[in-house]
Amino acid sequence: MKYAVCMIIAIITLSHNGLAQRRSSKSKTRFGVKAGYNYVNSTNISSIAVDNTNGFHAGVFFSGEEDNVKAGSDFLFSKQGYKYKNGKVYMNYLSTTETADFFVVEDIFKLQIGLQIGYLLSAIADSSGITFNTPSKKATDYFTRFSFGIAGGAELISESGLSIGMRYTVGLNNLLKTYQTNRPVPAFLPALPNAILKSNIFQVYAGFRF
Repeated sequence: MKYAVCMIIAIITLSHNGLAQRRSSKSKTRFGVKAGYNYVNSTNISSIAVDNTNGFHAGVFFSGEEDNVKAGSDFLFSKQGYKYKNGKVYMNYLSTTETADFFVVEDIFKLQIGLQIGYLLSAIADSSGITFNTPSKKATDYFTRFSFGIAGGAELISESGLSIGMRYTVGLNNLLKTYQTNRPVPAFLPALPNAILKSNIFQVYAGFRF
């Protein structure tokens, strides 16, 4: 896994550097807006999770164009989370994905591979039976602020600037902070020592390039 991450970082770095070094009158930067659907699969929490969950994302994207290999970035608000037997946890993220884009058909169809970084804005547990260790403890306090993932996808672009695409992101890090299991814990957390929660996200979206 570490080797795969290093390879992806190298590909993205080379594509961004090549774009900067070879910038000419033919190269250009495009930007646009996008929004779509999230299907979130949470792993390693079978003791509490009963189903995957749905969400959405929306934001802006940028793409640098040079030859057949190009670089892209997006900045999104993304609603994620997971379901458990007594309710649902809503997790709101700001995320950015840096990709190397490979056009199979020039300016029409491309494949993407890259890295995603997310920052947790808030986590809200929707349940009537939550017990916290302390009255001041919030759901957000039990989760790490940053998430990391490997992303891959494909996108179809029309001459008018409209685009549709899909992306799958594999979560790399544990989203749970370390907490004590010898005390009562909230119902939305596994009552297991060293519990691990990772999220994989399938996204479909539509966008418009200006």
